[in-house]
Amino acid sequence: MEQSQIIERRTCVQRLSVDALIREHSQRLRLWLASRVQRSDLDNASQEVWLRVSKHYEDKFDGGNFRAWLFQIARNYLVDESRRRRLTPVPDETEMVRPDLRAREPYEILIDRERRSRLTSCIEKLGEPRKAIVKARAAGLDYDEFVAEMNLSNQQASQHFFAAKKLLRACLESSVVEAV
Repeated sequence: MEQSQIIERRTCVQRLSVDALIREHSQRLRLWLASRVQRSDLDNASQEVWLRVSKHYEDKFDGGNFRAWLFQIARNYLVDESRRRRLTPVPDETEMVRPDLRAREPYEILIDRERRSRLTSCIEKLGEPRKAIVKARAAGLDYDEFVAEMNLSNQQASQHFFAAKKLLRACLESSVVEAV
């Protein structure tokens, strides 16, 4: 017999023996795992244990007590899972929505940038005393100070500011793109 045929037969016999062991011990393993893992994780845990058994059966199993070896693999799996879960923090539902309540969605940022851009271009279209008054008010400067610097009366500054607001509103409304 050739070497490849011997390896092929050994693999086939090994597969049959692992399948027989699965049929014989799967119920006990599932019951043992059911007492240690959540119900939703039971199938995954069982499959992972059997994957480890089939992967290491040929080189790690010494031919002794299979059941003891199987449950040692199952215990090791549970230890590995508990370590993995400990290292991976479980996010809170509120964290998954948005970690920072002040943070904005990307589309909100884009809309804000577009509004600012349109407002800047509308401000640039204003005449000179109105543009200066709007910029001073937006910067939070004291009203009496910048009115005195511009050599305007409070009445004139108020009228220019009122007219500038009206022009800005009209400019922003006219540049709004309507949805199709």
